[in-house]
Amino acid sequence: MLITKALACCAAFVLLSASARADVLVQQVWVRSTPTAARGSSAYATIINTSAKADRLMEVSSPDADKVELKTSTVDGIRTQATLAQTLPVPAKATLELKPGASHVVITGLTRPLRAGETLPLTFSFEFFGDVDVEAMVAPLAAQSYPGPKPAP
Repeated sequence: MLITKALACCAAFVLLSASARADVLVQQVWVRSTPTAARGSSAYATIINTSAKADRLMEVSSPDADKVELKTSTVDGIRTQATLAQTLPVPAKATLELKPGASHVVITGLTRPLRAGETLPLTFSFEFFGDVDVEAMVAPLAAQSYPGPKPAP
């Protein structure tokens, strides 16, 4: 009887964790490939918050990089300037686009070159919804948008 109750509690915890992560979707995740000697790249994604509760992207990490930072970009005339962001807001019932020339992720200290067609593991950490593990698709160096198929609505 005691074992049955303990298993029921564990099952409830797992279900609650899974449903919380279902409120935030990280899709169309991609990074640019790197020239042989380069140790840095940028990552982009579409983050969809289906919840009525706002959240914040606290950090992104990868076991294949020494440092991963959140950045915001502003355009001043013809010059684009990237600024370090401590967090990025993910409004309730809204989408946050991480894309070239806007908010994005900067990856430095890569442990290996990134080749088009490979993947790079990334973990997106949210304040309330926790961690979301994804495999970022490596796109050609000149890519300007997600190279894969668009998800079904």
